[in-house]
Amino acid sequence: MELPLPLEEANRPVPPGVGRHGNTGPDTTRVTLGGTDLDELATRLLALAVQLSVVAPDKLGVRLRQHLDALTSYDGLTHQQSGHKAG
Repeated sequence: MELPLPLEEANRPVPPGVGRHGNTGPDTTRVTLGGTDLDELATRLLALAVQLSVVAPDKLGVRLRQHLDALTSYDGLTHQQSGHKAG
């Protein structure tokens, strides 16, 4: 993935022990992460809560979009059914 951050700032959301970092420009850092499957990687990327671009594999970008679509289409029904009101 690429983060629109300089290398020093990219170390905050993704510490060096978690991913391999490399400068691709003065304000862009490429970070390589490992994982066991696409769902795990997509979940980890969402948990970063930062702007990013998936560089490869293409299937990871598709899976990340599916996770984002599921989150943005959430309508609160699960919480209403359990007695909680969506806020």
